[in-house]
Amino acid sequence: KQWYQRRVRGDEKLRVLIIGLQAMMRGKIAQEKFKKLIQQQKAIQVLQRNGKCYLKLRNWQWWRLFTKVKPLLQVTSRDKEIHEREEELRKVQDAHVRDREALLENEAQLKKTMEERANLQDQIFRGQRMA
Repeated sequence: KQWYQRRVRGDEKLRVLIIGLQAMMRGKIAQEKFKKLIQQQKAIQVLQRNGKCYLKLRNWQWWRLFTKVKPLLQVTSRDKEIHEREEELRKVQDAHVRDREALLENEAQLKKTMEERANLQDQIFRGQRMA
């Protein structure tokens, strides 16, 4: 009988824990749904505001002029970007030329050093043969 009562109490505690966990999960899901709903409402308000502004502007003469001139402005920005890229390419090429010259200088210096080393080894070898 005690064993049965302990088991019933354990089952009751387990039931209370599971109910609490389920309540927490439902609360978290409800919070996420609410946040999503608020975000959607804000997005709808922004779209409606932008739509109203467009309806006011579309017949305005300055707006029409702006929509015709804007593509021309984009062309100049592309030209500027091309110029910047060309300048960057020129800098990279200059750096490559400098690096290439430094490499050639280092190779010449290495060749000269190797020749001097060979000469010194010959002198040492001759000195040892004479002694």
